[in-house]
Amino acid sequence: MRRDVMALVLGVSVSVGLTGCSASGLDFRADDRLTITLPADRTGVTVPFPVTWTLSDPRPSEDSFAVLVDVSPPRPGTPITDLLPEDQRNLEACDVACQTAALATRGVLLTSGNEVLIPALPRPTGVSEEQARRHRITVIALDEEGRRVGELADSVDVDEVFR
Repeated sequence: MRRDVMALVLGVSVSVGLTGCSASGLDFRADDRLTITLPADRTGVTVPFPVTWTLSDPRPSEDSFAVLVDVSPPRPGTPITDLLPEDQRNLEACDVACQTAALATRGVLLTSGNEVLIPALPRPTGVSEEQARRHRITVIALDEEGRRVGELADSVDVDEVFR
């Protein structure tokens, strides 16, 4: 019985190899051109505080940026407005200014520059004080249509220092 199982595994392995399945031509390198320069990872911050970053070798499609506070970024190619409720994604119901304000209330700030001021941090409830103080800041690049460009991103964790 064991010999039969081994023969089956070998047969399947050879069949998969002969079908032309391969991982050649795939690029598994991380895009690390974007770097958050302020605040440093794992530092204390007092609101309001600036977030600054650099982008080496910018591409024409990397038109603007989104800074996300405690929000997971959308998949590459996905519009940043997908982070909004369905009724606010339609430009007829909610124009660009409305969408920008709605994103900001959800912890997503948009800019064409390399700096934003974080005016406030969310205060989660039902978690320990240490967890409530820890926040993740992520910067991603957007194209001219407001879609996420590739996997280009950088994140830092900060601890809010209460005055």
